[in-house]
Amino acid sequence: SSSSSSSLSSNLGRVACECTRYVSAIEDTSGSLGEPLETVPPFTFKELLMLKALAKFGSIKAAAEYLYVSQSSVSSQLSSLEQKIKATLVNRHPGIQGASFTEEGQVRIL
Repeated sequence: SSSSSSSLSSNLGRVACECTRYVSAIEDTSGSLGEPLETVPPFTFKELLMLKALAKFGSIKAAAEYLYVSQSSVSSQLSSLEQKIKATLVNRHPGIQGASFTEEGQVRIL
């Protein structure tokens, strides 16, 4: 649904801001990190881009084309991320070449 997609995109935007904050804190060489980081993001920037493309296009194939990588690369990266965080993030719909975020996936990327 459109509202679900826009809500998910909004949440991904917040995740991107958090990742930027983590990178800034890591790159800060002044010794003053400002507010402490309480958690480490569960995924890399590359994984974030993949998730954002999946949210935007709703299919592994379209996300792969957008990212200029193979479908199997996106699928492998997604499977690896799901194993790493021990959660299924995306429902795959091979017959209709689509993918949608699971409820757990939506919660995890907030």
